[in-house]
Amino acid sequence: MTETQLRYVVLRHRLPTPRGAAESDSLDQRGDHFDWMFETEAGLLTWATERMPAIDRETLLDALSLPLHRHVYLDYEGPISRDRGTVSRVESGVYVARAKLPDRLEVDFLGHRSGCGTFYRTCDGDSSSWRFGFLPANTRLSRVDTS
Repeated sequence: MTETQLRYVVLRHRLPTPRGAAESDSLDQRGDHFDWMFETEAGLLTWATERMPAIDRETLLDALSLPLHRHVYLDYEGPISRDRGTVSRVESGVYVARAKLPDRLEVDFLGHRSGCGTFYRTCDGDSSSWRFGFLPANTRLSRVDTS
């Protein structure tokens, strides 16, 4: 059986300067960030991180789970409607899902970023609180420690 390769993209999301606290929603309060989007049939599974991990070393980052995004973002760069800033592609490629569960997505990145990435829900009870662990392919360890 052949593993299915799907597309992913990482977009740098630059937010506009807030015009006032009442006009910005809770997501905008996190500031500029990176949106990690993974192709699925239903839409793009999406998480936001404050920074990009290096491709050559193990990394663990806080991540915020976001609603499914439209497939158009796999190729789109530019302004986002309703004055929500702009996005620009910083990385794209293909991935193979190792595990896809309600509280975990584990993928093998193929191409520019090579290695294993895991998004997993933390135990603090907030459904949007996640972590992202990345383990480069050239690392001898067998997995990212998610304990």
